Amino acid sequence: MSGMAIIDRLDIPGATVVRQDGSLLTLRLDSPRMGHDCSTRYDEDGTNHHDHETPLDDPVDYSGDLTVRAWDVPVAKEFFERISSIAVTNADAHEAIHFPGMFDPLWLSRLPLPPSERSTSLTNYEGFWRGDDADAYKDVGARLTRVHESIDTRHSGWYSLVALHLEHLMDCQVRSDMYQSSDGDDSLHPHFDNWLGLITQMSGEKVWTLWEAPGQPPRQLITRAGDVLLMPKTVKHAVSTPDSSTHLVFTIMQHKPLLRSA
Repeated sequence: MSGMAIIDRLDIPGATVVRQDGSLLTLRLDSPRMGHDCSTRYDEDGTNHHDHETPLDDPVDYSGDLTVRAWDVPVAKEFFERISSIAVTNADAHEAIHFPGMFDPLWLSRLPLPPSERSTSLTNYEGFWRGDDADAYKDVGARLTRVHESIDTRHSGWYSLVALHLEHLMDCQVRSDMYQSSDGDDSLHPHFDNWLGLITQMSGEKVWTLWEAPGQPPRQLITRAGDVLLMPKTVKHAVSTPDSSTHLVFTIMQHKPLLRSA
């Protein structure tokens, strides 16, 4: 099957196959894409909010070409088809919604992800730590979650294609981040995210504590491999890890319009 036939099946607006070299496809993107690092801001009461506002410290020209493997295209198509209706139907949700068993855990386990040693930051309840700050936390043995920020732009793969398709579906900027935690990790204390999060539990388990209504006690739910969780930005939440865990987040930034080429 030709590269053009493959990409036509996926039907990503704004992406055109311009070259095929064996199993590699080079796509020309019509619109620029800008990756961002995560940052933390604090309210007066100390509540923290995670934002996607800090420009990448290793920027790449994402308005040019994107190279993926031909195999990434059908994978992205299947992944997108499972999660797209969740994003559209629940874009204005005010409570977290759990979708158990959306994916076959064995299928997910076969999907390639960025190398775990190439995380871009470490995070705990205080913020996101990079470079020397992250090394200092490692030295004291602090238990932190490894974060791979903007993997759709720092790397290239099926998750890049899913993010592209979600952007045009939702008409806003979308990024993909990967979080890896070891068992017993409870470093993600209560916080808000400044985005609509479409979360897929790739492996392991996560316990989510959710504060969804003022004056009401929190509720808890567990995501297991294959589950999807929709997390509105209005929901305060904390995360712990009873077992080692990897989860992927497509951050749908409804406040950031889709970038358009001049």
